[in-house]
Amino acid sequence: MSQSTRRPKRSAAKKGKSEKTSNTKSTSSKKCASSKCKAEPELKPAKLEEPEPNGKDPWCHYCGNGGNLMECEHCPNAVCDLCIPQLKQLSKDELQNCTFKCSECQNKSKENKDETGFIGIYKPNGDCWFNDPLVVVSQEYTLTYQRFQIQPLLILNFHLDAFADLGTALQMAYHLLLGVYGKHQHKVVYKDIPFDLAEDSKRNFYELKTLPNILKTIQSEQWGHVLIFLTTHSDDDRGDLWFGQDAAAPICQFFPVVIGEHVLNAICNIQTLSFVFACGALVRCQESLNDLQDVSKIYNIDNLFAFSAIHLSPIQTYPFVHRYLVQAVLSGRTRETSFEWLLSETSDFGQHTNLIIIKPNSAK
Repeated sequence: MSQSTRRPKRSAAKKGKSEKTSNTKSTSSKKCASSKCKAEPELKPAKLEEPEPNGKDPWCHYCGNGGNLMECEHCPNAVCDLCIPQLKQLSKDELQNCTFKCSECQNKSKENKDETGFIGIYKPNGDCWFNDPLVVVSQEYTLTYQRFQIQPLLILNFHLDAFADLGTALQMAYHLLLGVYGKHQHKVVYKDIPFDLAEDSKRNFYELKTLPNILKTIQSEQWGHVLIFLTTHSDDDRGDLWFGQDAAAPICQFFPVVIGEHVLNAICNIQTLSFVFACGALVRCQESLNDLQDVSKIYNIDNLFAFSAIHLSPIQTYPFVHRYLVQAVLSGRTRETSFEWLLSETSDFGQHTNLIIIKPNSAK
């Protein structure tokens, strides 16, 4: 978000080439040479479930929905009885006494290389349950029967003190999550963290009180996901981020100060999604983009999203943020193949800004 006030000073600005961005761009992390940064449920709409304790997928391998699932004995895959109708022919006792091997595992299995078609279901003695191969009837992907995960979720909203918290894309997404969690709302913890660290007194309070309280919250629970939302200005020429009024710093200095070194280290082994709401100079300046890559790599931030719009309007990003949180947090789907679909469903977002995706270990 650009601002016409006096530009903050930086002791040693470095030159860097700007980088062209595209709607879905994933960048690999490089080491910065100049600086170091350190129970089978009934089919019901929108059923909330605890994550599967046995490591099996909580959705059908074929249609991506929930429902009555049969789990593969050899891998995490599961299939529903809508995609394989023969499953409905088996009684509850028969289901408990048979074993299921998904099509992928059957194709890999040497002992079944001579079998014709997808056999899948076997009796305790190893014989095929059905005389004919299983028929897969793939269903259209919908949310109607999808089973949402309800892992503990921590939301950290860092924003420049000048920016109001109400009416933001994050607030809208937060209330969406509360509605889905329903009676499990206690599993969602939201922390509003305004900052203005230009003055020493405010910075000391932030370091001694605010950041330790955040760290205590992180250590109090086994979080399934941590969402970090960071809203501030970016310097038009260098891409530095503002940490206070008329005060900015390079990315590798900004993150340890504003989010905190101990906080970043505490979440490095937790599934973390980070959204940086700042104007496009952050990613258009090559040096600041490189620093952003370093931060993602050093602190193992799984997905770090930034935006290329010269004058970013965060509220315009809500359609994408909303849909991505449903996919990644509620449904557990984080595969990059979904980004094309997400962007196609949020055309207004795509017209406003390009999306930059930074992953710590991406080779792309």
